[in-house]
Amino acid sequence: MNSYTEGHSLILDLDLDFFAFQSETESGHTCYILKDTEEIRRDLRSLRTMYSWDTITVALSPQDWYIGGPDNAEYVLKLFLEEFQVDLTQGRDWSVLEEKL
Repeated sequence: MNSYTEGHSLILDLDLDFFAFQSETESGHTCYILKDTEEIRRDLRSLRTMYSWDTITVALSPQDWYIGGPDNAEYVLKLFLEEFQVDLTQGRDWSVLEEKL
């Protein structure tokens, strides 16, 4: 990988919905189930150590048809934050754009 990445800036564009898979209940309804916790942690650690990323973007959809609902979304986000050692309290709120005069 070094021959392709040396001297280049790289962005990890991570969609956390990847860690859920589609299944079906006994009544035939579609549901989404999270992968095993240790598998998720292992995959996140692999991504974190694969390269010294310049930027990491994270996408997550709490809807039932992507990851299985808000509880699953919150759980996977928590695992991501732990494995990537991100402390949200140290971040900046970008939910509202600031206007500079």
